[in-house]
Amino acid sequence: FVLNHLKLNMGKKAPTKNKSKKAKNGTNEAEGRKGSASGDGYIGKHHAGKDSESGSDHEETLQINEAKAETIAAFHTVMEHEKDLLQKELEKAMNKMTRHVDSLMQKSSLSGSQFLGVTESKKQKAIFSEKVFEQRDSLLIESTKKGKEAHTVYNIFVAILILVFFKMLVHDTLQKGHHFIDMTLLYDAHKTIIDVIILWIPSYIFSFSVVGLVHIILSLKLSHFIYLPIYSVLVLC
Repeated sequence: FVLNHLKLNMGKKAPTKNKSKKAKNGTNEAEGRKGSASGDGYIGKHHAGKDSESGSDHEETLQINEAKAETIAAFHTVMEHEKDLLQKELEKAMNKMTRHVDSLMQKSSLSGSQFLGVTESKKQKAIFSEKVFEQRDSLLIESTKKGKEAHTVYNIFVAILILVFFKMLVHDTLQKGHHFIDMTLLYDAHKTIIDVIILWIPSYIFSFSVVGLVHIILSLKLSHFIYLPIYSVLVLC
């Protein structure tokens, strides 16, 4: 009996709970509809504000672009004007320079070769008058006088020669028992000294004859047809 009574009571209370749940769901749906309606209104107002702001920004960008185009056009016109002025000035300067060069060429052509000859002779006299001939030592002597490295090399070379001489002297004393300087090497090297002298004499004669021939040609102002055969004969001889 108690169990049946509890079941009946539970069955009676359940519909009240369902009714309360349905009521709550209805109130939530109504609130959601109201919120959606209010949100739609806010979004519409926001879009309208954005459209107005974008329109004003577009007008400002158009004005800025127009101002930029005007300044660029003005800059181009100024640059073209300055370019034309510079080209005119350059043409004037080139014309002046060509006139000056032409006048100098005319003066030089009118003066002729006599003027050039006088100037060249004056230059040569001035050059030869400035020359001063002095006695100088050779490069080897100057290097030995001033540089320590040359003295060092010279001393080392002399020391090596002295060592070689003493080595040969000791070797001959110990091996042969006497001091004999072998001259066969010197004899073999200088046995044809007479032939060398015979060849040197005509070479020196030829070189000195060429120097004398050049001096004669310059002093007498001989032509090519005269001194070339003489020079060829000397070469053949």
